[in-house]
Amino acid sequence: MVISMLAQLFDPLGIWEPYKQQLKMDAQALNGLDWDVALEEELQNLWKRRFQEFADIPKMTAKRCIIPEDAVNPNRMRLICVSDAAAKAGGCAIYGSFLKTDNTYSCTLLIAKSRRMKDSVPRNELEGVRLMAETAHDVKLSLGDMVDEVHFFTDSTIAMSWCHNLNKKLRLFVFNRVVQVRKLIEEVSPNQGEFPLYHIDGKHNIADILTKPNSITPLDLGPDSTWQNGLPWMKSPLSYMPITRYTDISVSREDENLIDAECFPDPYFTANIHTLDKEVSSSTYCHECRADPCNCLSVVQQGEPPSGSRREMKIQPSHKSIKDDQHKSLVDIIKYGYLKSLKIMAKVIWFCEILLHRRHLSTEQENSSCKMCNMKKQADGIDTEIATLFISEAKNYYFRLESQRLQRVLPKKKLESFYLKEGIYYQAGRLSEETPITFNDLDFNVFFDNYLIRSVLPVVQADSELYFAFVFHIHSNIRIHAGVETTLKEVLTTMFVLKNPRRVIQEVRK
Repeated sequence: MVISMLAQLFDPLGIWEPYKQQLKMDAQALNGLDWDVALEEELQNLWKRRFQEFADIPKMTAKRCIIPEDAVNPNRMRLICVSDAAAKAGGCAIYGSFLKTDNTYSCTLLIAKSRRMKDSVPRNELEGVRLMAETAHDVKLSLGDMVDEVHFFTDSTIAMSWCHNLNKKLRLFVFNRVVQVRKLIEEVSPNQGEFPLYHIDGKHNIADILTKPNSITPLDLGPDSTWQNGLPWMKSPLSYMPITRYTDISVSREDENLIDAECFPDPYFTANIHTLDKEVSSSTYCHECRADPCNCLSVVQQGEPPSGSRREMKIQPSHKSIKDDQHKSLVDIIKYGYLKSLKIMAKVIWFCEILLHRRHLSTEQENSSCKMCNMKKQADGIDTEIATLFISEAKNYYFRLESQRLQRVLPKKKLESFYLKEGIYYQAGRLSEETPITFNDLDFNVFFDNYLIRSVLPVVQADSELYFAFVFHIHSNIRIHAGVETTLKEVLTTMFVLKNPRRVIQEVRK
């Protein structure tokens, strides 16, 4: 009976949304009960009181025309959009506003929406902002050019920070909603200059009555109510409203932790990373595409391969920091390039191991430390597999040289954060501790089989020859002329890079 009575309410514009939301909250206590079971006495008293209030529903009225008689221009409307959310519900309200001859604005409710929510309060606040942007977009499509300006307000500094964020890497749940919010708001108000999402104090947020249990009745939502006519600040010009812009907002330490909880930690940024965008061009093209001179490289090619060629190019760095303080390798990885150097070094190692292998064979004595014997067993005697193992040995050779260099240039305390195995420093990943993948972050079920995830990586510095050659190899052969993040993602499948790896990638791409 209770649910059938609630289903009789028809209010597509949400003019009486606060009362409907209260009924939805009260109905949550009925979850899990059979359809025809008798309610407990406490619930019976609650719904008897609610049904008595239904007698006042026919008395609920609203204005059909929201344009005031003293409007300066009845064809130019301002939209005031407010949102709020709590632990179990969230909602929004859109008010139409017209400039009047006394330089104040009218304010009348156009539409409101609310939803039951079950995530954390910050996530619910963001969902409320998304619902507000979506509703405003629908209003804009319906009214067209009549809408002159649109302003959005929330009392959540956390949701506002996420929506204004252009730098931090957000988790999937938040990222998807921020993308939707920004897209919808920019479509609704394309020519307003700044991103029109502002912070309003909670006590000035009219949408608050959509989100929390209260004793509101149908008579409290009449045509003269605050709900239908808005609060006094909503009738002022934007410059006189008690709002805070994103650039002026102050975030507490607790809120900052909640903001960062929905962001992926980025261990690759350094203290001076914020100066990077100012110092280095953020162009999406490289010197191959634009024919611009490169400041960091002198590229020497044998012949003139076509653009996008997969030939390994000989490179010579002009940065002193890359040349200095290096252990000399048997094969110059800068001169010959990453891939060719690995092949040459693999043959050098193979030649040395084959001599040792023949020596112990000549003595007819078993040698468990013979690398050639062990590799043949591991590869089941398949030549191509043995060649792959020697390539891995060549990589380890360069990583050992880099680890020896790290011992000289890094403080002892920093080295203790890595672990040393067979002469190579490794960085153990913290996927399970810092960036866990949980279904809470996803809007859909997914099988993670499309990307190589390695939790243990050898450590190199961004100013090393090995990293420089590897970046150029990826840029020229693997992810040809790709962006910085795509290139870095590929790098991080092979090595962990210290000291601002993005700078080298951006310079290679110039």
